[in-house]
Amino acid sequence: MIRLCDMVARIKNGHSRSRLEVEVLGSKFCEEVLECLTVEGYIRGYSRLPKGKLKVFLKYKEGKSVIQKMSMVSRPGCRVYYSAKQLRNCFYKNEFILFSSSKGVFMNKALLLTQLNSGGEPLISIR
Repeated sequence: MIRLCDMVARIKNGHSRSRLEVEVLGSKFCEEVLECLTVEGYIRGYSRLPKGKLKVFLKYKEGKSVIQKMSMVSRPGCRVYYSAKQLRNCFYKNEFILFSSSKGVFMNKALLLTQLNSGGEPLISIR
């Protein structure tokens, strides 16, 4: 979870400095999150580097960052859990939440497409 917080901070800082890529500390969980962000179109991709690091390729559209706002919802000191109904309500507010459940790491719009009936821990809020 701490590596995920660090990864979010580095991505936000990279976007604020208009970087094309940033290096983050890697883990299997961070790779799952980056894979989900790649599939959803928030980043261009990522690659593995030696010594357990990952290189994240940031995405821009017409000179502006694709990610306008990115923040952690659940933190190591204050864990938060949402039911499936609460996650659906976030989708209708145009807020995309990356959450972890027993089925894996998903965006909240996957609830509507796959009809998952479980909640989970919201990790990252993206606008």
